[in-house]
Amino acid sequence: MNTMKRSAVTGLLLFLSLLAAPAAEATIFFDEGFEQANQDANDVPDDVIDLLRDHKIVETELVAAVPWVVQLDPPRYTVLMNIAYNLGVPGLLGFAKMLGHVALKEWPQAVAEMRDSRWHAQVGDRALRLERIMLGGTW
Repeated sequence: MNTMKRSAVTGLLLFLSLLAAPAAEATIFFDEGFEQANQDANDVPDDVIDLLRDHKIVETELVAAVPWVVQLDPPRYTVLMNIAYNLGVPGLLGFAKMLGHVALKEWPQAVAEMRDSRWHAQVGDRALRLERIMLGGTW
């Protein structure tokens, strides 16, 4: 595999590994492991590094605002991260009823709140995928 393909694959794997990691794990990985991983890959693209850094920032804000999210299973955690990444944590917090249902593990009600929003109409198919994940708890 040439260097360009290897670095792109390495960067993608680093990003994907963070998507499902709880904040504490992601913080440790990013702070302590990323520099070494970057040296090992020797050429992780800057845009991948920026994406990982942005992910960490959103995740840190999300966990500070809604600490119980780290107790969710990885698929549902990722749904909330996805929404927070796209709308910002304040935007996600606007889904107060949905978050209340998620906290109580009332998945059908949480999905109903997701569907009853402007966000649902704005993001189209992505909303349907995230709602399916939230309902079933699987990828």
